[in-house]
Amino acid sequence: LEDYSDKLDDEAKDFLKRISASANRMKNMIGDLLTLSRFSKMESSFESIVPETIIKSALKRIEPIISEKNVQIKIADDLPIIYGDKVKLVEVFYNLISNAIKYNNREKPIIEIDQPMPQPAKDEVVIYVKDNGIGIEEQYYEEIFKIFKRLHTREEYGGGTGVGLPIVRKIMDDHNGRVWLESKVEQGTTFYLAFPKKVIGNL
Repeated sequence: LEDYSDKLDDEAKDFLKRISASANRMKNMIGDLLTLSRFSKMESSFESIVPETIIKSALKRIEPIISEKNVQIKIADDLPIIYGDKVKLVEVFYNLISNAIKYNNREKPIIEIDQPMPQPAKDEVVIYVKDNGIGIEEQYYEEIFKIFKRLHTREEYGGGTGVGLPIVRKIMDDHNGRVWLESKVEQGTTFYLAFPKKVIGNL
């Protein structure tokens, strides 16, 4: 396409564009599968974590898209201490925040990271990631956690391989935790992350 575009007719250019797009999708899928495999095999190193630290690490990975799309990120300053693996939990917040940005057609996307008050259960600590994006129909609440499950065509919302949320669930399972969501179409989605309080010791 770069070297011979001026020597090709429109049909040939179209074929090459399709090949290029397919190669990029394959590269992204392989990359995501390798990530899923890596986190599945990785030993966990648990410690007490201030959530703001891992959230900021996740945000650094997507600073350009946050700036490009003028995304407003609101992080509560009183998030509860959690007990877990820093590397894995950065990946959890990275995937949830990335999706909140990707599946949002607002002029001003807003993402809120906070905790429900009061906490819904005595034996869990819950943090949520809330957006004002396109939302998800209830019938797909569990489907989206299945590998390669995508609710939109490859051309919509920047594509995606359908591996991000399975990674989130796998990591939360490794923490003996839970992840679930509430959503309203065209109003937004809230993902909840629940960590067992009993493993936090005296915190």
